[in-house]
Amino acid sequence: LCAVSKFLQFSGPDSQQCRPIWMYPSYARIDGFDTRFTPLAHKYHLYLYREQGKDKEPLNGNEIQLDGVPVLFIPGNAGSFKQSRSIAAEAANIYFESKDILDNQVNTRNLDFFTADFNEDFTAFHGQTMLDQAEYLNDAISYIISLYEESNTYDMPLPESVIIVAHSMGGIVTRLMMTLENHIPGSINTILTLSSPHAASPVTFDGDILKIYKKIDRYWT
Repeated sequence: LCAVSKFLQFSGPDSQQCRPIWMYPSYARIDGFDTRFTPLAHKYHLYLYREQGKDKEPLNGNEIQLDGVPVLFIPGNAGSFKQSRSIAAEAANIYFESKDILDNQVNTRNLDFFTADFNEDFTAFHGQTMLDQAEYLNDAISYIISLYEESNTYDMPLPESVIIVAHSMGGIVTRLMMTLENHIPGSINTILTLSSPHAASPVTFDGDILKIYKKIDRYWT
């Protein structure tokens, strides 16, 4: 089979459809987002992704270097914050490889990918874990926006919201965020979910999960 796949060219539905993405990831932990801003800082963390050789270095002295639109990646059940690397790397590749063209377009900017570290929590099995993550993320968005307001080098209109990219149960946590008291209206601009179980919970071991799904459905309806 290996010899056949190596020497024969397949066509139609058997042809190769995937293109590999080359990544040179780095993750800068945002230590300033601590218990002064969220009571859950002892449990979770926030990182800024940087594609090495393309994006700016994460720090200039003590200041975080930001130059684009803020994006927050939310992992799913038992997911890692490092799962942001493929989409963040490809976004950087597209932007910098097209920069000569994009420089003539005033409103086109790079993306600043932030990513949440939940220590690979089992989100799908525990309702309180979903609530903790949603509360943490609302506070994280407020903090991310404040970083742009405090920046001395950011020379574009200040963002007032973030784009969310969420995988699996992270998509449900995103929808839950808007139902909580610490959510700031208008702080989320766009939500992109990847393989999220919006219709029903994948497991029903915890009754709180079912209550959260009902709460989310009522709010969004």
